[in-house]
Amino acid sequence: MPDKIKTNDHEGQLASSVEEVKNLSKKLFKNNYQIELADGEAMCKETMYKIPEYITLCKNDSESGKKLPGRLVLSDAVIQYKDAVCHVDYLECDSNKNVSVYLVKSATHVKELYINEVAYCKGVLKYAGFNHIRCYIIHINSKYVRHGTIDIKELFAVREVTAKVNKSLESVMKLVDNINKVAEIDNEPVCEIGIHCMTPHKCAYWKHCTEILPEPSVFDIAGISLMKKFEMYHDGIVSYEDVERSGCATE
Repeated sequence: MPDKIKTNDHEGQLASSVEEVKNLSKKLFKNNYQIELADGEAMCKETMYKIPEYITLCKNDSESGKKLPGRLVLSDAVIQYKDAVCHVDYLECDSNKNVSVYLVKSATHVKELYINEVAYCKGVLKYAGFNHIRCYIIHINSKYVRHGTIDIKELFAVREVTAKVNKSLESVMKLVDNINKVAEIDNEPVCEIGIHCMTPHKCAYWKHCTEILPEPSVFDIAGISLMKKFEMYHDGIVSYEDVERSGCATE
């Protein structure tokens, strides 16, 4: 079904905004190494090459009495374990393979959705053999007021969310297992539309799953809450004519 995914201009503008924030955040990390932006497999190979290369360098420097290099920071790291793949905005690693995961967000606070996203990344890293994984969200500091040149350290807030991630980790990875099972099904699964199609984001398959609905439908009516629209839909009120007959729009 991937060919049936629909995107819109707003999503493109949002992606552009997030990329601008990500580019600014790079200045938070000294000497970060940029993984070449290519297909996921190539990025994963480069990520998994740079980490043991760094660990070997640290070992050799330690044995020769040299000063150890600073922690390795990979920008746009990709980690894979079996069928599970995660993209990390910044992956910080030390010589003992202890890592810190940083995800960059253009929001001004930490959302529950972000916790689940980082939990997934931690799960993949854990399966891949990484140790002592600490988790962080980098977001915009809403209290920052610019005076002259942008102060990057003031523009961003770096929040550790490791404790919250640990609480969500098991349930998130169970959900991933269920998704993988669905992906193995040959036929498209039967799933009734509902509020889950819109939270936390509108599903990319919404247009596909609602193509049998009349145009316009109850979901095109302005001034009615989304929850109310789904209640009407499940009560059989689907078309404009159904809405007029029911009188629900005036309640």
